Amino acid sequence: MTKSLKTLVATAAISLAVAGAASAQDALQWQGFYAGAQVNSISPDLEGAPVGFGSGQSIGVFGGYNHALADNFVVGGELSFNGSSSHTVVPGTDLSLDNLMTVRARGGYAVGSALFYGSIGYATTDASITGVPFTLDASGTIFGLGVEAMLTENLSARIEYNRANMDLSGGPLPPGLEVNADAVTMGLAYHF
Repeated sequence: MTKSLKTLVATAAISLAVAGAASAQDALQWQGFYAGAQVNSISPDLEGAPVGFGSGQSIGVFGGYNHALADNFVVGGELSFNGSSSHTVVPGTDLSLDNLMTVRARGGYAVGSALFYGSIGYATTDASITGVPFTLDASGTIFGLGVEAMLTENLSARIEYNRANMDLSGGPLPPGLEVNADAVTMGLAYHF
């Protein structure tokens, strides 16, 4: 992750935390269905490879449902779909991650208008390399941490960090290869 991206992420996290402390609401504001759009910065690496891949960006959509437990606890589930991201292996050769889908369980703690949460689930994507005549499948676990803040009664902003650990299959690959991907995601959601 570049220094400017780290600075942006830290600034956004602090802003969301301050916004959360400014309001005295509870978990009920998070209950119900929601849908939104997100921007991702993804940094994959092949386990055991001597060099990492360049980071790439993608956009996506997500939707889910939250349920309030007691005054401050929230649980829910979320489905997301993200478009393609391209990552430089060496100049002229790129790794593309296409059609990244995730399904995750989320659990969090509401403080004011902010929700601090963790997630765990399943991720799957198609991977292709420039000039290689076959497509690879990657799937495995994904987990992360995030913070989301209500900006209005129905609109929230979020920032989260996710890590996916996926097994590669397809083509003439030896068994046991894994691709890991770190992602920083920022998004906006509408709550119905």
